[in-house]
Amino acid sequence: MKLILGSGSPSRKRIMDSVGFEYTVVTSKENEVSKAKNPCEYTKELSVIKALSVERQLKEDSLIICADTIMYSGNKLYEKPQTVEEAKENLMEMRGKTIQSITGVTINDMYQKKIISFNEITLMHIRKCLESDIDWYIENEADMFLYSGFVVEGKGKIFVEKYEGDYFNILGLPISRTIHELNNLGYELFDLPIKRDRFKKQ
Repeated sequence: MKLILGSGSPSRKRIMDSVGFEYTVVTSKENEVSKAKNPCEYTKELSVIKALSVERQLKEDSLIICADTIMYSGNKLYEKPQTVEEAKENLMEMRGKTIQSITGVTINDMYQKKIISFNEITLMHIRKCLESDIDWYIENEADMFLYSGFVVEGKGKIFVEKYEGDYFNILGLPISRTIHELNNLGYELFDLPIKRDRFKKQ
């Protein structure tokens, strides 16, 4: 079986690596646009676009996993900031609020000719921090523009009072739910490719 991660996200790759999966990264070449106003439908639609784009690039059947993650609060959708000014504005708005980290995941099973999509939502309670804390964060967080603002793997963790839900969902891939959905498709963990060399004795 060939496993494809349809994302170049460093955090998604780290999650896959931590489990030990043998996979290939193939990223979407489509202009990912959704007109959906519901954040769950929005992220699912974008993940489907990615999964279909990846399929078109492949020459053999594979199991494709694609995801799209956004932050959502107060009827506003937060994606990757494009400028420092936008990043600060977003982070200032998030202070003292509960933020939804919403991931849409699509599994494109080319072997069985099936596509399934689902959402996972994790709540982040953000403390009411100082404006100078945000200025410090923006100045020192190197990966800020790779994510939706808060890089919880990095310095963004200083703003989060608590999480409710799957922490790995915030990082871009709810791995437990993903495995559950693969089970529903008929796959067991033993069916998925693993990097066997990582278990060799030194």
